[in-house]
Formats: sequence, structure tokens, C-alpha cells
Amino acid sequence: MHNRHELRFIILLFVLILTSFSWPQQNIRITSTFGESRGDHIHDGIDIISPSNTIYPVDDGILLYAWNRSLFPFENYTGSGNYSVIDHGKYASTYLHLEDSPVLQQRYSQKEPLGRYANSGRSYGNHLHFGWYDRNNWSSHNFLNFVDAIPDENPPVINHIAFSINSSIVRVTDNSSIRLTEHHPVLFNIFDNIHDGYNVGIHQLTVYLNGSQIHSVTFDEALYDKNGLTISGKTLENIFEGKDYYKVNELKYANGVNTFKVIASDYAGNVTEKEFTLTIRLDL
Repeated sequence: MHNRHELRFIILLFVLILTSFSWPQQNIRITSTFGESRGDHIHDGIDIISPSNTIYPVDDGILLYAWNRSLFPFENYTGSGNYSVIDHGKYASTYLHLEDSPVLQQRYSQKEPLGRYANSGRSYGNHLHFGWYDRNNWSSHNFLNFVDAIPDENPPVINHIAFSINSSIVRVTDNSSIRLTEHHPVLFNIFDNIHDGYNVGIHQLTVYLNGSQIHSVTFDEALYDKNGLTISGKTLENIFEGKDYYKVNELKYANGVNTFKVIASDYAGNVTEKEFTLTIRLDL
């Protein structure tokens, strides 16, 4: 475990040495992380708030595209609201839910304000949705891989276990006995808390059943393919149940005692491990 984290630290340090990217604001608070469930889609960005809602490009770049209602007053907002896309060469950054503003320019430096975040589009409060894309294939990446880390000493919280049965979430108690008529998907309620008051998604999840690994997902990169947006090759339906539960599909329970070991980590390297034991009577 320690060797893995040491290698990860060395890789991140190497990446940071080669890049000069910065956060689009100072004194930020992350209110939503990359790869969270939105119920009907995967969140492929990071939501940010700050004492000042003025935002800056994360690196020098060229305005690739922008939409702003002050320029198109007879059109309705898109779900992204007002937004700008900045080209940085290999990567592009996106800034969503901006305020109405007619001020746009062709080139930006890191020190030039790009705009101010607001509540435009499909948004539930003033914030900046920031996205980071590889321009070769327009895959979406977790910006935490490319920028100075946010201090975080709070490990993830693994709350409870449940099952997805006939489109319903059925919570069960650890060390209890249950009857199942199918090998239903198992669910885990897990969250991280980078900043007090904001429960956000985790960075990595690994699940073992009776000593065998049955599930692993890392929220680093999202790809668009024939199945839509996927992370670690898994679609939304194979990672989440609703907004609050991480999901494990296609597993086989033993008739009797079953032990689940759940390992959740956040991007700062904080790790939480928890076991659940259930006696399952299979009535197939």
C-alpha cells in the first residue's frame, strides 16, 4: 500500500514539474468532484466556489469557442449556461455557468480574468463547473491529476450496505441474515469530505467478496464511446445507483456467510477500509 502511494506521489510530482497549470480561482472550495453521479449522467468535471467569483484561465490559451446570452439574447441558455472553451495545445479547459457578459477576447493569459461564475443554465446555485479535456480524442480528465493538490485530511466515509432489488434500494444491517431470490447488485453508500459541509465523490473504489476482487473503478478519465460516457470501461448504470450509492453488478453470492471488503480512497491518498458480513440464504 505504501509503495503504491509513493509511486503515485512521484508520478504526480513529475507531472507538476512539467506543467504550469493553476486553479481558475484562489481559495477554492470543491463542492463536487470528477466522476460523481448526477442521477442521469456522470459528472465529468469539478464544481468550484470561491470568495471571489472571478475566474482565470488555468494556463495561457486561445479562445476556442464560447456561448454567452448577452451575445445571443433571443436564444435560451444551454444546460451549460454561458461558457467558454480555451485551447492550451494538448488540452482544452471549459468554464460553465458564467454570468452574462459581452466581453470576449481571442487570447488569454493566466493573469487575465476570463469572466465571473454565476448560476446560468442547468445549475442549482452560483458555482463554476470546470472541465479538462484531451484534444486528441476529447476524453475528459480529472484536473486533480494536473494541478497542485487541495489540502484534505479527511478520509472517505463508508456508511452502509444495501441491495438493488426491483429498482428499489433495500438497506440491510451489517451481520444480519437475509433471503435473496436473485444475485441482486450490491450497493455501498460512500462519500468524501474535502471541505466541511460538502460531501463529494471518492477517487477510487475496490470491492472484494469472500476474498476475491469483484469491482474496481478509478475516477481519473471519462471516455465517450458507443455506450456513452464511461469510466474504467463502466457506464453510469454499472457504477452508481441513483446519486448516493456505488454499485457492483454481476456477482455471485455464496449460500451462507458472505464477507464484503470495501476500500475507498480520495485523491489526497486518504484510505478507508470496511468489512460487511451478511448471511445470505439463496432461494433461486
